[in-house]
Amino acid sequence: MQLEQKSATARVDRAKAELARQEALDARGLTPRRTLDASRLEAAAAESAAAQAKGRFDAAQSNQERATIRARFPGKVMRGGHAVGDLVQPTPDDPVIRVADPTQIQISVQVPIAALARVTPGQTATAMSEAGPAAATVTNIIGTTKPSALTGEVRLTFAEPVTLAV
Repeated sequence: MQLEQKSATARVDRAKAELARQEALDARGLTPRRTLDASRLEAAAAESAAAQAKGRFDAAQSNQERATIRARFPGKVMRGGHAVGDLVQPTPDDPVIRVADPTQIQISVQVPIAALARVTPGQTATAMSEAGPAAATVTNIIGTTKPSALTGEVRLTFAEPVTLAV
């Protein structure tokens, strides 16, 4: 696309130079009128072709920008949900990729519905793992959308940076 645009610009430059030459010859009466008219038509056609090439280039750049996936923060790609070349419409239920910020790892826990009402954002918790206990804070209460669910989701963020196998 960029080469096409450069070629069209070069064509415009050549057409303008030829038109200037023909106009100078016409001013001295040394060129037929139809040659001057043909030069004017070529200059107009070249400018039109250059505008079309620029439009195609701009559209291609826009498509390329839309085709590039960028995370909102630096992190590690945890899972890719699609193959290269897939047409996707990202939704919360079908993310294109899942990225984790290793400095802000969260854990998701299932809490019984009866206890969910006592959980509040900012509340402290202790997360247990094979490495031992780690202090955490309640970040989000997701709950559940199913009335028959026995548990709801609560997300915790570690109070101190931790190293976990991901």
